[in-house]
Amino acid sequence: MTKIAGPITDEKRRFIADERAMINDILSRKEEMQQKYINDEVTYEEYYDYITKYNYALSRDDHFKIIELHASYIDRIKTEKGLNAHFVYDTGWRELFFSGFDFTLYAAIALLFAGSFADEHSTRSSSGSFAQILRVTRKGRSPTFNAKLLTALVVTVLLAVIWCGIDVLFVTHNYELPLASSPLVSIEAFQNLDTPITIGAYLAVYFTLRIFAALALASLVCALSEVLKKSIVVLAVTVPVMLFPAMLSALGLKIFEFVDYIAFSRATPFVLVSIEGASDWGGLIVTVIATTLICAIAAARAARSWSR
Repeated sequence: MTKIAGPITDEKRRFIADERAMINDILSRKEEMQQKYINDEVTYEEYYDYITKYNYALSRDDHFKIIELHASYIDRIKTEKGLNAHFVYDTGWRELFFSGFDFTLYAAIALLFAGSFADEHSTRSSSGSFAQILRVTRKGRSPTFNAKLLTALVVTVLLAVIWCGIDVLFVTHNYELPLASSPLVSIEAFQNLDTPITIGAYLAVYFTLRIFAALALASLVCALSEVLKKSIVVLAVTVPVMLFPAMLSALGLKIFEFVDYIAFSRATPFVLVSIEGASDWGGLIVTVIATTLICAIAAARAARSWSR
């Protein structure tokens, strides 16, 4: 794929046709050459040379079928959507965009912030919890709540960036990430897209969604920390909220795909679900807006609870 990377051209089409003709010719002569060698019609050196070419053609055949299928895919996308897909060695891109759920990041967020407000409500002496004292001070109400929430969100962004950076380093160490300027539909998994977004532009969307998912979790955990007032209860509520929709979605209940936090945190699976049958970003945009509103409402509810 790297040899013909980029837009398809007449020269590349000729190369594909010539390579296929060469492979088919070599593979089709196997029995003929075996018989000729048995009948001493070819020398050992000639037969050995053919076997070398045969092994090369055989090993190349399956890989070349992928190129041929992708060439057909390029023509189909051009006809159906008017988009110019390219030849792209996409193994690295697929490893990055379809990476699994990184539970360590979300476990870190939940453990770090489950006690962000709950700890203030724990009774440490006969005078009651520290929250009772803190909230009667001049800057103990809204300023403290805002400072705590803002700190949690900033730390979450830093953690998410670090985790995303680790993923990129791992992928680039093992694979290439070529042709970021090529259309995203060059990767066949994104064939339902109806817009000419590039791979590089989607990379920005991908990381933005992953960071946004982490921020959504952090804000909800902080809100629950104030409302529920016990760290262990916060964790007990957070884990099912994260996992339950994913479990139901895996069992075939497709409607839960749209509230599957695990898919949303992985970004690409949720993007593909949102554009399936719609060919646009509408479903994703609605989800982002709805998630933002839910987080804002939860934070406002927690702020009122803290300030009472």
